[in-house]
Amino acid sequence: MKYLFAFITTFMLGSAHALESISPTPAGSEIGTVTTAPEVSTPSNADQTGADTNPLRFLVGGGITFSGDTIVTAYYIDGTTDKITAGGTILFYAGAEYRLNENASIQGSIGYHFDSVKPAKNIDGSFSRIPIEVMAYYHLNDKFRMGGGLRFVNSAKLRLSGPGSFNDTFASTTGLVIEGEWLPDPTIGIKLRSVSGEKYQSNNFSGALFKGDHIGILANFYWG
Repeated sequence: MKYLFAFITTFMLGSAHALESISPTPAGSEIGTVTTAPEVSTPSNADQTGADTNPLRFLVGGGITFSGDTIVTAYYIDGTTDKITAGGTILFYAGAEYRLNENASIQGSIGYHFDSVKPAKNIDGSFSRIPIEVMAYYHLNDKFRMGGGLRFVNSAKLRLSGPGSFNDTFASTTGLVIEGEWLPDPTIGIKLRSVSGEKYQSNNFSGALFKGDHIGILANFYWG
C-alpha cells in the first residue's frame, strides 16, 4: 500500500506539472488559425530594368572631320590659300538607337556633311553630301562602347563661284566606320572615329576620283 500511495502521489504531481506547462489559447485565436501579413510582390531586376530604361532613344550630334583628298584649292589676292577636301569638315546628323541587351545596341542616322572655302568678294565654294549610317555597338561598361558599321553617302555636290566657277556631282559611295564612344552621362556621348573606303567619282569628269577617308571627333546628345 505504501508503494501504491507513493506511485499515485507522484503521478498526480507529475500531471499537475504537465498541466501547468500548457498555456490557455487567447480568446479569438483558435488553434490552427495563423494570421500573416499580406504578401508584397517585388518586381525582379529584369522587370525593373524594363520599367526604368527605355531601349529606344533618339539622338542629335555633330562634330569636325579631317583629311581626305584635296578637291579644290582657292587662292586669295592677299597671298593666302584655302582648300576643300573630300573628308572634311563639318558633320551634323540626327537619328535613333535601340538597346538590344546589356552588351549590344544598334544605331541609325542621317546627316549633312560639308566643307567650304572661306568666302571672298569674288570666290565661294563648298562640297556637300548626305550620309546615312548604320552602326552596331558593343558596350564595355556603362561609360565606354566600341562600334562599327557602314556609311552610305548620297547627293555629293561641288559648287564653285568666281573665276573658273563650275558645279559638279558625284556618284554615291560607301565607307566603313570604326569608332569608340565615351559616355560621361547617359545623355551625352563623345566619339572618336575613323572612316575608310569612301571614294567620290565625278559624274562630269571621268578621271576625277577623290578619296574621302577621314577621322573625326563628334558629340552626341540622347533622349527618350
